[in-house]
Amino acid sequence: MIRTVLTLALACLTTGCSRKADVWLIEADTTQGDGYSCVTEYNTNFSGPVLGSGERSSGSLTEVNEYLGPKALFYAKIVGLSTGQASLNSGGLLLPGEKDNGSWVFSWTAESTETTDVTHEADYEFQSIARSTATTTFELEFSGDTAEGSVTIERGLSTDQSESDTWGEEVSRDVGNAGRITWETRDGLESNDRDSSECRGDDCEKFVATVCGGTVPVMASRTDLSRDEDFSSLVTLVQYGVLRTSEESSTGSNDDTGY
Repeated sequence: MIRTVLTLALACLTTGCSRKADVWLIEADTTQGDGYSCVTEYNTNFSGPVLGSGERSSGSLTEVNEYLGPKALFYAKIVGLSTGQASLNSGGLLLPGEKDNGSWVFSWTAESTETTDVTHEADYEFQSIARSTATTTFELEFSGDTAEGSVTIERGLSTDQSESDTWGEEVSRDVGNAGRITWETRDGLESNDRDSSECRGDDCEKFVATVCGGTVPVMASRTDLSRDEDFSSLVTLVQYGVLRTSEESSTGSNDDTGY
């Protein structure tokens, strides 16, 4: 579930803009679309069975939970740039945009990466790379004093880890007997231990990535507010919206080999 201030600024994009943009009222219908959903990818060279690696049981009882949140409503504007592009502005949101086959696409991806490297002179290595991305994209087609389109919210998180499968006592005095990589198995949590081989290969590897996203329709109407009016007094007038989410679970007496 995600709470997003959907802010947008639309102006005279088809005729060329002045340096001061028109103010628009934007509505994002968060009750429509496919909703906000997530997909998880999991890869490891762990030699044993991890939880969730088997078939999912159909079960005899199915439960579906769906959440419909409020729509989003806000003021926004757009400013034309000397390059022929434009910037979309509403409160804390600032997106660069350009024309694409009759529509305007405003998009920005914020990315971050954190890397941890641990090495020991007595032949031990561990590395963890954590990445996160957050993308907001508005696609709009203008017609006079109105515009229609969509907004897409995407979020991604991933962790890529590798660690020596075994290591000697000299290393264990500094890093311990249990490594940093763990696996969730049907028998509980299992760790990479120094004196036993848990993985196929010289190093243990584990990769987990989750990507979530959703797209909802957007409608915009040009207001009669003056271009000279202080826009900062309008961006605080926001109705927060929450994208629709849906979860389904199945339980029952059937044998389950995973989850």
